[in-house]
Amino acid sequence: MEIENSRKFPETKLLSLDAMLRSINEDSSVNSLIQSSPVCHKIFNPELQLQFMSNAGVTALQIENIEDFYGHTFPTASAPKSTRDIFNEHLHRASKGETNTIEYSFEVDGNVIWYRTTISPFFDTDGSLLYITAESLDVTNVREIEERNRTLLETSPICLKDIHYNEGSGYTLMFMSSAGVEQLGIKNIEENYGAPYPLDCFPDKARTDITEALDRLVLTGESTQVESELFDTHGNSVWFLSTFFIQRRNEAGEVVY
Repeated sequence: MEIENSRKFPETKLLSLDAMLRSINEDSSVNSLIQSSPVCHKIFNPELQLQFMSNAGVTALQIENIEDFYGHTFPTASAPKSTRDIFNEHLHRASKGETNTIEYSFEVDGNVIWYRTTISPFFDTDGSLLYITAESLDVTNVREIEERNRTLLETSPICLKDIHYNEGSGYTLMFMSSAGVEQLGIKNIEENYGAPYPLDCFPDKARTDITEALDRLVLTGESTQVESELFDTHGNSVWFLSTFFIQRRNEAGEVVY
């Protein structure tokens, strides 16, 4: 879950809830913009009751008459309990000033739909809660890709690693897939996430060779390979051919991963 700063506006007078709803319903340009968006826009009153849902959500959830839902809590009892629990929890958090981004699912006609939703409170200049918005984007395809990638990581015989480059201070291990963990017999690999890479348990020569390969990669930007002898927890020799390449740079073009 990602937590952002609450959306309070100490210096700006916002529309009241009624004025906001009138603007959406009566201003054709505003209505067209919201109703044509792939994002499902929802508005809740300070009592956490649904006041508005845009077409994207109405269509996806196959709701026949959305007005029947207005003035009531949402999601309804037809949604999975886990969805209702996480959504209602963060509505209450929003009422206290938090803005959070969460993910949850609905099942429609036997198909599971995943949403990534940002729930945000809006306050008047006197600190009174005016309304809460929930902006939802269908991320079902993203979740499916992530699940396939997770399966590949768990079944691949290749040891995949994510390594963070700390400018001027070396490298940090952020992730190692199951293959490497099993081949080296590492227990509790999560305890090594955030630790300097190469790991302290690697032999000195392997640490030197791997560091030099990573340094070449950062310097030239070209993928590089290195062979290194490591030892599992039983002292057995394991030879690895590692290929390092740049996965991500920051906006300044500097290597990050």
